[in-house]
Amino acid sequence: MNPLDLLVNPPRLFAIYGTSKFDPDEPFVGWGLEFPDEAVLWINGAHWVSQSANSLLRTRSLIADAHLAYP
Repeated sequence: MNPLDLLVNPPRLFAIYGTSKFDPDEPFVGWGLEFPDEAVLWINGAHWVSQSANSLLRTRSLIADAHLAYP
């Protein structure tokens, strides 16, 4: 990706939040940036990369009751 492309099509901010399926008292919230060809999510100092925010939501949903939000 050419960095100048980000001026025309900037990344979209998103959040993924919810509670653990294993411990409902354990909430989490993460934030991410969705680029045209990938998305990056940060939660508690760890990060994940996938094709989109929706694909990151699907993987988080395996271990949590997770939701996706865009500002």
